[in-house]
Amino acid sequence: MVARGVDQRPWARQVLRLPRTTCSTTAATLMTVPLLSVAQVRILAEQVIQPSLAPDSLPADLAPSTPFDQHSIRAGLPDPGPFQLADLRFWRRLQPTVRACVVREARPKGDSRLCRGRSGGPMLSQHRGTGRVIGRGRGELTQRPRLGVLAALQRRSAMSAPDVSSRTIAQLISLEGRTAVVTGGARGIGRAIATRFAEAGANVLIGDVDKTGAEESAETIAREFGHQAIGVELDVTNGTSIAAAADRAVRELGGLDIWVNNAGIYPSTPLLEMTDQDWDKVLDVNLRGTFIGAREAGRRMAEAGRGGVIINLASTAGYRAAGPGIAHYVSSKHAVRGLTKSLAVEFGPRGIRVLALAPTLIETPGIEEGRAAFQSAGLGDMLEQMAQREPLGRVGVPDDVARVALFCASDLAMLMTGSTLLVDAGDVAL
Repeated sequence: MVARGVDQRPWARQVLRLPRTTCSTTAATLMTVPLLSVAQVRILAEQVIQPSLAPDSLPADLAPSTPFDQHSIRAGLPDPGPFQLADLRFWRRLQPTVRACVVREARPKGDSRLCRGRSGGPMLSQHRGTGRVIGRGRGELTQRPRLGVLAALQRRSAMSAPDVSSRTIAQLISLEGRTAVVTGGARGIGRAIATRFAEAGANVLIGDVDKTGAEESAETIAREFGHQAIGVELDVTNGTSIAAAADRAVRELGGLDIWVNNAGIYPSTPLLEMTDQDWDKVLDVNLRGTFIGAREAGRRMAEAGRGGVIINLASTAGYRAAGPGIAHYVSSKHAVRGLTKSLAVEFGPRGIRVLALAPTLIETPGIEEGRAAFQSAGLGDMLEQMAQREPLGRVGVPDDVARVALFCASDLAMLMTGSTLLVDAGDVAL
């Protein structure tokens, strides 16, 4: 069936029929929406159009005249050129009761021909440059900013966060049946996070440039909690290495539900002595590594279609300049907070939550190494003095961060995304 009111001229005629259902539906009310790029059509084909629709089930009048890729074959959408999607009810409800989605080829700019609405009159048109529907009558179909187009359509096709109010605390905190990857997990905060996740029931993959340390940590965790744990060599500055770790988690542990971007470095170099290489090294590990990790995790979570959680390690240095000599570190952690927000916006419609943690000074092996350097420089108990000034009277230990990470990864935080949680003993409040 073709929805009423659709112009049947060649430039405005592409109809995708979805399988019939037991529920009837009225003819679709059509409204113009912004033009979409090919990439956006592909995303919509993946997220919205039923992926089970086989190419041989397409109507004969949709025989492809141009090459199709796998997604456009499924959706019945030609690959090249922009398209304009219509059928307001389809986008608003996305229920199986919808039987037809109309895709109208975009007219060339300046073409003032109109598609007729259900009442026979001209459809609403968009004012040049504003992207807003302004009323009936003639007018060019102009394009809204791409981000607004995609965000609006993604919201309509979103995988809504479930309401978990009826679950018990034990059910909410449990990670049973889930798989987590923790980068930089051979020691310190990363190892503590992997340990808590395993205690909560997750299988874990620990990645670290220290392969031996990662394997030893995984062996200890598996022995203690009885869950699968794998230690692998992982360099977060290498996209291939990150992708391989993600694939191994899917292949050997049954999926990928939680990804923790924990790996990071904290060198100190006075700004006037800082080289380009010094700057790049910190940004490569702390920011670029976080981006690649989130991207690779997001791809696999989206493909599985069951959502997930990504946790980024920021710092209280992401809120203020923590002191001299760490301009590269402070910049990287401010950027991680911003990246977390952007990831939350883009991944939210796919059911993927993204959160960041901002710890204060944490007593890790790296800090212990720094303590020796302070003492050798004659600064004595400087770290103890820093601890005493915190409102809660001490600096953190790795498990302080791990417990908050567990909260974020669990269903207790089901409606949280895009936020940075401070684990700082009140440090930022000073």
